[in-house]
Amino acid sequence: MSAMLSAGICYALLTGVCWCAIGIVLSCCARKKLDVIGYSLLQNGLAAAACFVCYAVPGEVVFNSGFYLLCAVILCAALLNAFAQYLVKRAMDDGHYAPVWAMAQAAMLFPFLCGVFFCGNNFSIINAAGLLLLFGGVVLPCRKGFARPGSWLKSALAALFCYGVLQSLYLLPSHVRELTDPGSMRPVLVCLGNFTGWGILSLCRREKLHFNRSILYMALVMTLLHTVSVKTFFHTLDALGKAGAGGIGIPFMQGANLVFFGIYSLVFLREKRTAENVIAELLILGGLLCLIP
Repeated sequence: MSAMLSAGICYALLTGVCWCAIGIVLSCCARKKLDVIGYSLLQNGLAAAACFVCYAVPGEVVFNSGFYLLCAVILCAALLNAFAQYLVKRAMDDGHYAPVWAMAQAAMLFPFLCGVFFCGNNFSIINAAGLLLLFGGVVLPCRKGFARPGSWLKSALAALFCYGVLQSLYLLPSHVRELTDPGSMRPVLVCLGNFTGWGILSLCRREKLHFNRSILYMALVMTLLHTVSVKTFFHTLDALGKAGAGGIGIPFMQGANLVFFGIYSLVFLREKRTAENVIAELLILGGLLCLIP
């Protein structure tokens, strides 16, 4: 295993831990029914400032066509991320949490295929089998929800498409030489794009934003987690891209997140496991192992 590949896998695992922590915080705060748009604006604004202070090197930025194209790609992806999150929330408002969540996770197919067909990533039957195992592990516990399609399905399909496109866009700078980022601006651009997307949604909603102490505390905690995870996210894609395996990055990070959250729910929440849950978790674990080249 090459040094770049090993580094990419380590960064992917660290990103999975961060995403797991984000999921834990969100699950703990979901019952408070916070204003999601107000919270998202505050959190992404704080995260943009934190990423600029921690990572950006303005003196290294070369203002040329490549940099402007990099800005366009990352900002477009982040805008889509805000819209996709809103579509997921709208689909889940109808009560179909499991199938909507499964469809959002299924977007991992897009960056994998993008890496193979457009970025020249290495392809093997074992990697493809790993992706299918991950997909099966995600869908298996949620399959009953798909038996009752309704109005939520349109929003869920739109979210799936948005997530697939944005994840593929995030992959490009790690493979296209003209999109280099010597000033480490991608984390800042992600947060600014998310902030802009939620701002557009706020203007479309035309309702007063609501802020309180709970939103502030949650935004501060999530800013810390997001500031770390967005950097390790791009480190993963860059390292795996140099190893010719960039397409497995996002599926691997999502799979690691699912495994870590499963461990958390088993050890700390003491959730009971059905045979279906155990099979799904084994499929995800097997998928992760198959994705390692």
